[in-house]
Amino acid sequence: MRKDEVMKTNEMADMFFPELKNDDSRFAELVKAVSGKRAEELLAENKEEQQTTVAFYHFTADSIASIRLNPSMPFANFYRFLVSEAFKEFHMLLERYPFIENKVEFAEEVFSQVIEKLWSLSYRSLIQLMKSTSLQGRDEKERFHYFNEVLLSDEKFVNEYLMNHPVFAESLQKEMERSIAYIRLVLDHCHENLGILKSRFSKKTLTLQKISVGKGDTHQNGKTVSLLYFEELTLVYKPRSLAIDASYQEFLAYLNKEVGLDFKEVEIVTFQDFGFMEFIEHKPCEKEEELDGFYRKVGYHLANFYLLNGNDMHFENVIANGAEPVFIDLESLFAPQLAGKYNNLDASLRTLYRQLEASVQGISLLSTEIGSRQLMDIGGIAKNNGQTASYRSAKIKDAFTDQMSYQLVYPKVDEKQNNPFMDGKVVESVNYRELIWEGFESLYRHFMVHKDEISKVVEKFFSGQTIRYIHRSTMFYSKLLTMHTYPLFMNDKYLKDLLFHRVGIHHTPQDRAFLNSEYADLHRMDVPYFQANTSSVHIMNSNGQMISNVLEAPPIQASLDKIIKLSDEDLMEQKRLVDITFMNKRKSSQDRTGLTFAIGEGGAVQSDHAYLKTAKEIGDFLVRKMVAEDAHGYWIGPTINLKQKEEAWVPGLIETDVYNGSSGIGIFLAYLYSVTGEEKYRQAAEKSMLVIVEYLEKIEEVDTKPLGVGAFVGFSAYLYGVFKCGEYLKKDDWVLLGFEKLSWLKEKVIAEDITDPDYIYGLTGTIHMLFQLAREFSGEQRSSLMDVLDLLGNQLLKNEPEDMPLSGFAHGLASLMSSFALLSQQFQDPAYEKAVYKCFETMKKFKSTEKGAWFNSLEQQDVSYGFCHGTPGILMAYTICKEVGFPVPEQWLKQSVEHIKNNSFGNTLTYCHGDIGNLEIMYAYAESFGDKALERQVDATVQTLYDTQLSNVLNSKLAHSYVLGVMAGISGAGLFLLNRVAHDSKPTEVLMFT
Repeated sequence: MRKDEVMKTNEMADMFFPELKNDDSRFAELVKAVSGKRAEELLAENKEEQQTTVAFYHFTADSIASIRLNPSMPFANFYRFLVSEAFKEFHMLLERYPFIENKVEFAEEVFSQVIEKLWSLSYRSLIQLMKSTSLQGRDEKERFHYFNEVLLSDEKFVNEYLMNHPVFAESLQKEMERSIAYIRLVLDHCHENLGILKSRFSKKTLTLQKISVGKGDTHQNGKTVSLLYFEELTLVYKPRSLAIDASYQEFLAYLNKEVGLDFKEVEIVTFQDFGFMEFIEHKPCEKEEELDGFYRKVGYHLANFYLLNGNDMHFENVIANGAEPVFIDLESLFAPQLAGKYNNLDASLRTLYRQLEASVQGISLLSTEIGSRQLMDIGGIAKNNGQTASYRSAKIKDAFTDQMSYQLVYPKVDEKQNNPFMDGKVVESVNYRELIWEGFESLYRHFMVHKDEISKVVEKFFSGQTIRYIHRSTMFYSKLLTMHTYPLFMNDKYLKDLLFHRVGIHHTPQDRAFLNSEYADLHRMDVPYFQANTSSVHIMNSNGQMISNVLEAPPIQASLDKIIKLSDEDLMEQKRLVDITFMNKRKSSQDRTGLTFAIGEGGAVQSDHAYLKTAKEIGDFLVRKMVAEDAHGYWIGPTINLKQKEEAWVPGLIETDVYNGSSGIGIFLAYLYSVTGEEKYRQAAEKSMLVIVEYLEKIEEVDTKPLGVGAFVGFSAYLYGVFKCGEYLKKDDWVLLGFEKLSWLKEKVIAEDITDPDYIYGLTGTIHMLFQLAREFSGEQRSSLMDVLDLLGNQLLKNEPEDMPLSGFAHGLASLMSSFALLSQQFQDPAYEKAVYKCFETMKKFKSTEKGAWFNSLEQQDVSYGFCHGTPGILMAYTICKEVGFPVPEQWLKQSVEHIKNNSFGNTLTYCHGDIGNLEIMYAYAESFGDKALERQVDATVQTLYDTQLSNVLNSKLAHSYVLGVMAGISGAGLFLLNRVAHDSKPTEVLMFT
């Protein structure tokens, strides 16, 4: 290779694979794993191909066919050149198919779809061409008209462009040829089997009027699901065997007969490599009973798919056909499991992921939130009208002008046909949860009672069936295919090759067997496609080549094993997961506790025994639900991304933070052990914390995603976990580990110049946490905490109070104010004192004198009522300031207390947003200022909350009773109760006020 070629290879490797961090050996290994070649070979091959490739088109004006063009499509004239010869040939070809009556109209409709495919591939390049061309015209519309009507109608201009851009030309040629070839294949299959179709669908004649080729992802060289519009009926053509779909219809027929159900059975005609099925219409329900029946049948199907390990039953695979939910794509039944898929994980985590994949959540029929920056529910019964997609797609701006461009936006999701509707209105699933569960439970119990018979039926209908193996998210592949249409890649085959090599980024040993097939399919502009057999451990790629011995077991075996394990305990676990999937659909009013603050002196307070009994019940539940196959322990439950959408709960692995994760749960269990001395709580706490301890021990050598410093979510949360659990469990080595890793925290803050004042994710939470810990240590250990606090304080001073847009404690000014106050007391630095007074002045801008509270933001529209955003957290901040000597108007404090009494109770149960957090703040305030009357009122209110909610929290209908964590779930409830009874143990003030 020449030096310039080596430089190009290295430069492109750095650009397309930043994760490899300029490591040439890792890049070479990746290229070899994906394509079996060396990087320099790729460059040489593509250079040679681009030199020898010629334009596929050489036009003259009189060769252009008269093709109907879509007037709403920019650059339409360009495609007339590309498809003219193929259009003429196709029109002549249609003479072979006597069942097509109006052949001219049929051909024009087909080619309008072909042109749409070509447009998707090419419009970005044509926009670039237009912007780089000298255009004539007085304004932007005239200049576009000149480009479209003059230049794109000039055979010399078009020929020259295609000759100079052979990779672009080749891509369009391939797409056109394979699209037409596939349509010919569909027509051949119709022609050859017309008699069978007439007989099966009871039609004397079948006259094809139109074919609609899918606009979505293609597989196996351009194949996609298509609709066949005959004059007499509409059929769905699928380019695969429909034997598995037909077998499911047989299974439904069996259940109709043996269990007395009335599933709709879909008519299917299947062959070895393709099949036809009846078109399912989106029909309304006529009466309420049909809606009830629809959702009860959703539950029945959910039980079937649970039994048969189905997945991918998302909103595009369900049609609401009146009272019938009809599933139109069943190739993802018996989801194959890759051998060694989780070999890099510990035994407990492997078990958890397998349980989750095999659960009702893994089916994607219930609410299934996906996305990182933007959440989108793709569940089979999700209401999608008005949803914003989780992915970005191109939106055309300034069409039909020379300023035309595209930008990436999160589009609105097109309304699907998965939801039932009546009287013109979509009827959501949220009000039919009980019926869904009723259907699931009744059929599950039938399967449980008739295990032997059901096993035989499953083997009879589903042994030896071809199914789909989904190796990774279709969205991942689709993003690569979309990216390859950008001019950078459409004009350089080498760069396109490099782009498709990204399929190998972060690949595991188990991925290696699939990489070359994925790469080859992407090169054909297809989403990679794999098939399995229910009775085999092999996989077939899209070319029919076998990938041997890669499955853990024959897929049907997992279903047969599941049948054996059906039990009441498993049924209740699936019910828990079903309930969790509906959490996001609940109205906030359904989760109100209805608590009012006790204004009088209050009655008799419950004995410690009752509070401790409930705390132990919560602990026992957590111990039972822990997945612990080895020394580690994990939980499945509702998870949340606070930075994304605070009320969007997704069932999954409970993460490791304090807010909702295993650090917080571990602290509660360790605390419970400290109070009770019961060994099971100690063991569970140690198991939950072990993965965090291991992470801290190896943090310098672990290559991880970016980790924040927050005390609730971030590195400091891990430190808090090991400090508190080490204290409760008397594990001095954990405490020492926490002190040892303080240096890593300092290095991270300095290296990244972290100044984020957020209480959950940033510096203020960590500052409060370290001050809390400092009360418990002395000597060198306390000095090391002070050393870190000094650094964090200086970083925090880089924030200006007047720049804070929010007032609250979790994400706003209040925690900044209390942090500066604590730092001022400790370090006696005038800068901190000055910052506190700045906070006081800025906080006045948020004050509502009328309400006696604080607005969330400077817009002064909303007042919140919880610790996180509302007056309770601000009271906490002012209390801290007054405790350390700053002058806080007593009138403000008293106003805040009265506002909290009157407004802040009865919302949710939780620490972060609700009653127990507010009660702890009120108690801390009363204790700080010696207000015994308020203490008694708090005690009385706690008693009421215990009687009405906490005593039966595990059986509550409140959404947060399903949450396991501290700040928003049952561990927080347990910890709150322990703080009322743990007279000999140090309390855990989880809100971290000091």
